[in-house]
Formats: sequence, C-alpha cells, structure tokens
Amino acid sequence: MNKVNFEQTGGFPLETNTLSFLQSAYGSLAGLADLGGQNYILNGCDTVGANVSNGTVVIDGEVLPFIGGAKLARVIIEETVAEKTFEDGVSKPVYYTRVAKMVAAGGVLDFDSLKKVSNLLDIADRIKDQQVVQWTPVSDNELNVIDPGSSRCWMFKMGKLVVLTGDVAFTYVAPGLQRGFGITGYPVIGDTAGIQRGFMKIFKVPDIDSATFNDMWKNSSGQNLYFSVSAPENTKWSISFSITLFTI
Repeated sequence: MNKVNFEQTGGFPLETNTLSFLQSAYGSLAGLADLGGQNYILNGCDTVGANVSNGTVVIDGEVLPFIGGAKLARVIIEETVAEKTFEDGVSKPVYYTRVAKMVAAGGVLDFDSLKKVSNLLDIADRIKDQQVVQWTPVSDNELNVIDPGSSRCWMFKMGKLVVLTGDVAFTYVAPGLQRGFGITGYPVIGDTAGIQRGFMKIFKVPDIDSATFNDMWKNSSGQNLYFSVSAPENTKWSISFSITLFTI
C-alpha cells in the first residue's frame, strides 16, 4: 500500500495533494471487500427480537457503518454532507459521511438478503476434517461379481456431510433376474440419520442399453449401499450412482 513519510526535517508541505494521496492510499483497502461478494454483513447487525444491532456491512462493494434500530424491510444508504468555511470566506462541502440504515420501503436491497460472512478461522474449523478418498466397492453377494478394473468410487466428506459417488461394473452369475444389489467397501462415515436415498442409472456394457432405472439408498444401520436393479443373468452391467448422506 502507498504511504507518506512525514518524519522529515525542513517543514513538510502539508497541502491538499498530500491529503488526496492519503485518501487514495487507504481507499485501495476497499478492494478487500470483494472477498465476501457484493452485499453482506461484516460484523454486528444481529437481530434480537424486533431490533437489529449496529454493525458493518458491504453494499455494492462499499464498506459502510450500519445503524441499527427497529427491524425494517429495506436498507438505504444515507449520505450526510458537512460544509466548512475556507480562508476566502466561502463555505464549501467537505465531509461526506455515508452509513447504511433500515427503512420501511425503497432503499437499495432487502435487509434479510444480507448474510454474515464467517471469518477465516471459523471456515478453517469447518473444513479441517474434510476428506477426499477413493475406495473399492465390494459386493455383499458372491453372485454379483464386480469388475475392479471398471469400478471407481469416491467419498467426499466435510463435517456431517458425506457424498458417496462412482461407477460399479458387475455381472450377475445366477439364473433369472438380479433384483437388488448391495455394496460395501466405502470408508467409515459414522451413523446416518435414517434411511437416505440417492440416484443411480444402470446400463449394459458395452452397448449401453438401459436396464431398470431406479434409485438407491443407504440403510440406517450403515452397512450397505443398496441399488434397485432388474438385470438379466450373465450380462455385464455398470451402475453410475451418487448419494448425499447426513451423519448424526
């Protein structure tokens, strides 16, 4: 950031161009506001009952003090201009003070659209247990033979949110139709909040003829992923799946 060295002998020339230089220097810090987007709450602005506390907001990329009070629907930017009398005796506008405050109607945006951003330490705490792991699917039934060379699965975990996704190629080697397929092998994710459903598509390899398209789910006991499948015997099939789980 630009700066001015005042600590020099000889009588510093403190003139308007120096003050303009200082204003442009600290004004460049406003670019940091882009870290959170165009409109958000930096601090304060807490709703307690029917009132909102003071704070600091960013509106259209500008950092502004927020004047709290009784909660109203909209936010307005209010500018107050103060004049000063110059040496030539003429009063001119000098100080421009801008604040954000609430109004019942009009304004520039809804108060409820302003969201408070987390500080970097809070964000670090949230993602410190994030994991991305590749895992190998294992059939829960020896009649479903998985092709390891054509099967790739992944786990994405952040806190209590877990996504299991991937592709599993298998052949049902018994007579008749395969009417259900379960796999294990994924990393430990913790207990899930009841039965949770995801999405899957099954198709024949290599000509991509679709078999039954249905859904998948994970039971609450946390042992298997189950796929609803209707696939003929001795034909190779591939399942593409994704399930988002919420752990307890």
